[in-house]
Amino acid sequence: MGKNACKALVLLFCLTSSLSTQANSGGNLESALHRSHVFASRHSPRVKLIEKQAMVEVFHMPPDQTARRKAAIAAARVLVNYAPAQFATVSVKFYDGANPSSYSDVIVNARDITSLSSGTTTMDELAANVPVIDIAPGDTQATMFNKYLGAAEKQIDQGHYWEAEQIVDSTSRAHGLPSEAASRFTKDMISLADGFDNWGDPDRAEKVLRKIIDQRDISNNLSDSDADRSIRHLVDLLIDGKRYKEAEELLSKLLNNPSLSQSANPQAYANNLERMAICHIRTGQYAQAETELNQVLAIKQRSGGESSPAIAQTLEGMADLYKSQGKRAEALSYYKRARSIYDHAVVNRKSGEKMDYQAYNAHLKQIDDKLKQF
Repeated sequence: MGKNACKALVLLFCLTSSLSTQANSGGNLESALHRSHVFASRHSPRVKLIEKQAMVEVFHMPPDQTARRKAAIAAARVLVNYAPAQFATVSVKFYDGANPSSYSDVIVNARDITSLSSGTTTMDELAANVPVIDIAPGDTQATMFNKYLGAAEKQIDQGHYWEAEQIVDSTSRAHGLPSEAASRFTKDMISLADGFDNWGDPDRAEKVLRKIIDQRDISNNLSDSDADRSIRHLVDLLIDGKRYKEAEELLSKLLNNPSLSQSANPQAYANNLERMAICHIRTGQYAQAETELNQVLAIKQRSGGESSPAIAQTLEGMADLYKSQGKRAEALSYYKRARSIYDHAVVNRKSGEKMDYQAYNAHLKQIDDKLKQF
């Protein structure tokens, strides 16, 4: 690299650091907002910075919703322009009188400001659609949390995953996670993790999934389908990233959890043991994986019979085990047994044994691809 290129990199680093320092100073942000005269001095705006969200508190502004929305957008524009790329969202809370438990929170995305600046949207259009959370004095912790979750859900629906995560994080810090909102929180976080993963950001997806599992672990609520789906997704991410040791540590902890034991929850135990077997196949611990898969088969046969799609999935895993060891005949036998169960399950009229057609096609393609490798 030439000297000029090095100097350019140093200059860029210094500039980025300077902007970051500015953004990390609530006082500087507050001064920038005061200089803009977006709010009259009697409205006493205050600015805080928490991670990548700027929080503006405004007092004594008349309760004209349109005026408040436009003022919030103008304030967000000042802050985003003052420290570019430092904010994902700007939250502007308008307090009604002297009561701190009554306010309207207008949340503006940095991407909205970009759209406004580029002319792809207008102030009126943005003001009509910007999310507003109205908090009343009688709202409970759960009510407030659910109102913010509603705003996050709208962001998820629009594909604004980073902004949705920030809304959830900020309300969790402010209000905690009330037990009455735990189920909705989990479902939203699952959607958020799926969104990050599909967008190509597995690191953010992992962060969200760990939040779900940690929260469920604290509340001793890891045994339902939402928890299992979160665990499966997280383990898949770790395995895809070849982080087998981390996956094994997580699964060992879950297998030793009393609420997920074989006696307390045989289905969850079998699922986690099967995931552990996949890790052991990938790391060449074939004898251990075979023992685990046989145990999984026994548990599933007792609970679901010999012809359920869940059995076929484990048989497919057993075939993968033998394929990894070069045992062609054994692998072919298990792949055929799995395929036979899938073929019957897709046309089965019993709801507990019937298989979704898309899932059936996916499994068949997967088996066919594996057979082509022989």
